[in-house]
Amino acid sequence: MKRTWLLAVAALVVAACGGGDDTAAYSTTAAPTTSLATTTTVAAPTTTVAPTTTTTLDLTAGLDESVVGAARVGIQPCALEVDDAGFPWVTMYGKAEVVKLDPSTGAALASFPTGPTPCGIAYLDGSLWVGQLGSDNLVRMDPATGDVLAEIPLQADPWDVQPAEGSVWVARRLGGSVLRIDPATNDVVAEVDVAGTLSGLASTPGAVWVAAESARQVVRIDTATDEVTAIIELPGSPVWFATTAGAVWVSGANTGEVWRIDPAIDEVVATIPINDKPLDLAAAGGYVWVPGQTEGILTRIDPSTNEAREIELVPGIFVAEPVGELVWVTDFSGADVYFVDPTLGE
Repeated sequence: MKRTWLLAVAALVVAACGGGDDTAAYSTTAAPTTSLATTTTVAAPTTTVAPTTTTTLDLTAGLDESVVGAARVGIQPCALEVDDAGFPWVTMYGKAEVVKLDPSTGAALASFPTGPTPCGIAYLDGSLWVGQLGSDNLVRMDPATGDVLAEIPLQADPWDVQPAEGSVWVARRLGGSVLRIDPATNDVVAEVDVAGTLSGLASTPGAVWVAAESARQVVRIDTATDEVTAIIELPGSPVWFATTAGAVWVSGANTGEVWRIDPAIDEVVATIPINDKPLDLAAAGGYVWVPGQTEGILTRIDPSTNEAREIELVPGIFVAEPVGELVWVTDFSGADVYFVDPTLGE
C-alpha cells in the first residue's frame, strides 16, 4: 500500500490531493547533499515506545449501515499498510509516529516515533518503509522493535511508497523521478525520470504506474528494464491508484472523476464521475473504493458495470485500504479510522 501524504494543516491537504498545476505543493526542507545511493544506519532506540492510547468510539451514528465501526487512532492518520501477519499500520502525519493497530478493533498495539510528517508506508522483506515528507528521507524500520534499520536520503519529498517486484519504489514529489530501492542493500538501484509533479504509485505484474499530476499523465514503467513503456494522456490531473484484474483505476482530484485504464492497451476505457474530490483509492470486496475529501463521500464502484454508489462518511477522508474483510478509511483532517463492510448496503 499503499500509500502517502497531506494538510500542513489545511493547505497541505490541497497540495497533496488537488490537481497538479492549480495547487500549491508542500513546503519542503533543503535537499540533502548526500548521494542518493548512500544509506545511513541509525542507532536503535534504547527503549520501546509505549503504545498510543487508542479508544474505539461510537463514531458511526447517522452514517450508512455499511459503516460498521470506527476507532480514534491519533492525529492526522495518513496512510495505511497491512503486514504479512494481517496487522494494519498507520502513519500519523500530525504526531510523527507509526502505529500498529488491532485488525479487529482498531486499538493501538504499539507505536514508534518516525521523522517529521510521515505518510507513505510500505511493508516488504519484514520491514516497514516510511516516507518522511519533513526530512526528504525514506526510513526502514523493524516492526517488532521500532528500531530504525536504515535512513535513505532521497533529495526530494517521498510522496508515495510502493512495494513491487521485490523492490521499494518511491515517487519524488518535486524531484521529477521514481526511485527503485533494493532491500538487500538499502541502495537506490534505479532512477526513472518522469515529467512534472508526481503523486501516487501502483503496481501490476511487471509494471509500476506513476501519477504525473501536473503533466496530466499516467506513466507506466517496466520493472524488468526500469524504462518508461507508456505515457497515457488524461483530461485532468491524476493523483492516486487502485488495481483490479485487468484494470488500473486512477483518481482525478481536480476534475472529480475516476479513470479506468486497460493495461493491455494502455488506454482509458471508462470515466466515472465522482460527486466529491476523489483521493486515494482501494480495491476490496469486489469493488473499487474512492474517498472524497471535500464532502466526505466514499464512492463504491462496481468494476463489472462501472456504476457507483455513494456512502456518507465525514469530510477529510483520504485513504482507503482493505483490512481483513473490511475496508478501512482514514480521516486525515481528524483522528479517526472508519470500518466499512463491503457486503452491506447493497
